[in-house]
Amino acid sequence: LTQRDVEAFADVTDEAHKADASMSDGAAIIETRLRNDAGHFALVGPRGCGKTLALLKALRQVRPNATVRTMTCYKDMTTRDLFQRRVIDDKGDSTWLMSPIVTAAAEGGVVVLDGIHRCAPSVLA
Repeated sequence: LTQRDVEAFADVTDEAHKADASMSDGAAIIETRLRNDAGHFALVGPRGCGKTLALLKALRQVRPNATVRTMTCYKDMTTRDLFQRRVIDDKGDSTWLMSPIVTAAAEGGVVVLDGIHRCAPSVLA
């Protein structure tokens, strides 16, 4: 992450999960970020606090036609997994499919990296 990315982190707290008003505040912060800069940013908060919900709410306001894809990250994920994955069909033939990151980049969509904290730092370098 660059210094700019670090500075752009938006913190969505447990309060967003507890009250709709707080969720609206979180979504408003995200909406402002989306309107002012198309760059990358991270939502940081405890599990289940409403980070994805707040993002989706803000996206409906700013980019109502945006396609949103979610990529679930895991501990053993590799750099290759961020870009493509191998699928084996019933005949045993393998095919490489684009990841949600590549698809979103190619089509101009939005990708949510859920659980990115599980990835090794070397995967994200």
